[in-house]
Amino acid sequence: MPSTAHKTSFAFRIISTPAFWLWLTAALLAVLLCVRLVLPIGPMYWDTFLYIDAAQRIAVGQMPSVDFAAPVGPLGYYLFAWGLKLFPAAQPLLLAQWSLLVVIAPLMAVVVSEVSKTSRCLAFALLIPALAFAVFPSNAQFYHPLPGVDGFGIYNRQGVILLYVLTCGLLFLPDGRKLALFCAVAGLALFTIKITGFLVGGLLGVIAMLSGRLSVRTALLAAVAFAVPLAALELATGMVSAYIRDILQLASLNEGTFLPRFRTVVSAKFDIIVPAVALAVLLAWLDLRHRDRSVRLLDSSTVWFCVAMAGGVIYETQNTGSQEFIFIWPVLLMIYGRVAPLEKRTRVVFVALAAFCTIPTASAISAKTMRAVAVMPLYEQPDLSRLRNVGQVSARHDILARAEMLDDHFASFEPAYEDLARHEQMPGWQYYSEPDNQLQWQTGCLRRWRHSRRRTTCASTAS
Repeated sequence: MPSTAHKTSFAFRIISTPAFWLWLTAALLAVLLCVRLVLPIGPMYWDTFLYIDAAQRIAVGQMPSVDFAAPVGPLGYYLFAWGLKLFPAAQPLLLAQWSLLVVIAPLMAVVVSEVSKTSRCLAFALLIPALAFAVFPSNAQFYHPLPGVDGFGIYNRQGVILLYVLTCGLLFLPDGRKLALFCAVAGLALFTIKITGFLVGGLLGVIAMLSGRLSVRTALLAAVAFAVPLAALELATGMVSAYIRDILQLASLNEGTFLPRFRTVVSAKFDIIVPAVALAVLLAWLDLRHRDRSVRLLDSSTVWFCVAMAGGVIYETQNTGSQEFIFIWPVLLMIYGRVAPLEKRTRVVFVALAAFCTIPTASAISAKTMRAVAVMPLYEQPDLSRLRNVGQVSARHDILARAEMLDDHFASFEPAYEDLARHEQMPGWQYYSEPDNQLQWQTGCLRRWRHSRRRTTCASTAS
């Protein structure tokens, strides 16, 4: 029989394996989706209704973009619809957020299994942020001071975490068929989740080719593996061309907004942009001073970091709410491997600037999520059982009381709010970010449902 020491050694090997924690996390999330969790409502929670509506349409045989307009790709809607059948009690925001792990988990398993062959520490350093960003239902920006989950921008978060995964593969997987298949799957997911994420992923792929990390042969294999499923989907459903038409229509409506949105991204993320510029200068100096002739010019630390930052800015100009710039994390880990042999002072400066580029986003996302978890036992749940999964939300008692009286208040002071409407103004500057507004909208849906039921009952009685 095996000795106790042997059993202990075997158990230690298992729990020290990154893949073990990846699949354990996925299993725990599946368990949580089986439970009727109630989340503190946050800004613009009604975006989650897009997934509920799409799931209902898919259930009756409709297809995204073909039968109904969709602002993003179909993959997120189908994963949600299938997940709702598997987890009928799931909180819809969490299901929409976590369903993409069906794609992310296998891809990250490939990465960490490969990286673990040389460094388990590096594998964990890649895996832990990926899991945190994929699991936490929060954006980096704050839209309301009260704790709550971000029920909007879910597809933006999914797109940026896929970019994180793709970057890991491009930087840490060896060139070959495995990398080709990895890029094809990641590219398909990006294309069918968020087209802007696919474009940024294409930019990263081009740099990988020019830097020599992705050979022409591997790129062609990836392109074929990417194109064949899309072609089959288009021939069978016409969904791909319909999706592209929707995107082109949205792009035409957003003409002339790139520069204003670029300014918005730079100003909103000034705390990251400034240290990123300083870090780019440092990397350029290091590349010039410690030029490794075995490394191609376009595989330099400066090029990779600048391209990743540029990709992050481009992605954020087309999104409202996200987990900005998280895919520079794998790039910084790759660069640290090059900086590590240098003098201590250089390493310290690099780590400090890298921390300034990554910690603000990570701390904001984790802090918002932890605050929401902390208040879950303290908040009250309104009686929204008729709304089923959508009604699995809670709020502070004073917010609930305010939401319940808003309809009567607006009706009592109708001329004042009509005047605001005539001037194209909302009742509040951040009206849709207010939790009482989101609760009022939900209770209004329930009230209208009850009113329609009473009318139907009266009509049946009269007949």
